[in-house]
Amino acid sequence: MAANTTIPHDIMLNIFSRLPAKSICRFRCLSKLWSRIFSTTYFLNSVNSQLHRKPDEQSVIFITRPREIIKTIDKIQLNAVSRTIDFKPSHGWFKILGSCDGLILLQTFECRVFLINPVTVEILEVPPATENRIRTHKYGFGYDPWNDEYKIVEARYSMPFVEKSKMAVEVYNVKQRVWKRVEDSPFIPSPSRYSHSAYLNGKIHWLVEKTVEAGDGYSTIAAFDLASEAFKEIPLPSGISLNRIIWQCKLVVFEGWLCIVESKCDSKNDIWIMKQYEVAESWTKYTFFGDFFGKNLKPLCSIKDDEMLLSSLNKLQVYNFNELSLRDAVIDAGPHTVVYDEAWPFVGSILSPSVGSRLSE
Repeated sequence: MAANTTIPHDIMLNIFSRLPAKSICRFRCLSKLWSRIFSTTYFLNSVNSQLHRKPDEQSVIFITRPREIIKTIDKIQLNAVSRTIDFKPSHGWFKILGSCDGLILLQTFECRVFLINPVTVEILEVPPATENRIRTHKYGFGYDPWNDEYKIVEARYSMPFVEKSKMAVEVYNVKQRVWKRVEDSPFIPSPSRYSHSAYLNGKIHWLVEKTVEAGDGYSTIAAFDLASEAFKEIPLPSGISLNRIIWQCKLVVFEGWLCIVESKCDSKNDIWIMKQYEVAESWTKYTFFGDFFGKNLKPLCSIKDDEMLLSSLNKLQVYNFNELSLRDAVIDAGPHTVVYDEAWPFVGSILSPSVGSRLSE
């Protein structure tokens, strides 16, 4: 008769920590014991330390109208809606401002800001910044790996552009629950509604105009380091049209690369990819042919070695590099209109937005 064997507790937790975030949430509901086990500091730290080791779990989050519902889809099974979050601020309209480690930054019509986890359905409202919000503002959200803290950046500036104008910057430390004013910046982000920040390597990036003491200034990429809470410049590709970059280009992160989407009115769009971070010579241009819609084009993620998932106006599309072909991705969004210019890639996690860090103490 075979002897009964028991899996050691630490090995069992290590195995469970490798499960998808959605599976962990389901196991938590089985019993109070499972809920306690999956809520221990040791287990949470084990799961969160593997956030970027599960590329197949990458999803895409988007919004439907007129009823404001957040939905997510698996990047492999594009026709499978995996989660619906009925998020209801006091006024229905809201938009996605950023995504990092499975946490989504949202802003409502009333300029209220929220951090949510679409997997655990946890929601944290962010208090207003300390200064006046009347001016034009942009947001960024990301992780400070040096201090193990998630931070939100609010940049405020005046429109239209004024010579020698400055951008006021405040940083919200989610872990400490405080806003902090940092030094004003000469960088002015694009006011286009299609222009968002891009988080990569502990920095938040914007396409900007830099104001100078004399002259008309110039276009560049501003990178805000979340650890030092200071800006630096990243060079643009030498072949890009500088006179249209603020209004006709979009900055995104695709598969760990910083990218600029140069949208055009015809059926051709250029995507510049920085293959080596901060190395100007590594910018590489790829031209896409297809029925795209101008400034709405946004690369989201790879779904195969030779295919890329894109959002374009009210469509999700798949581009095949070998065939230079474009096809629509069929998504079951129910009776609602899908707003794909609000689509963002993200990896599911069990991070709590209220904790503000990856590692629990």
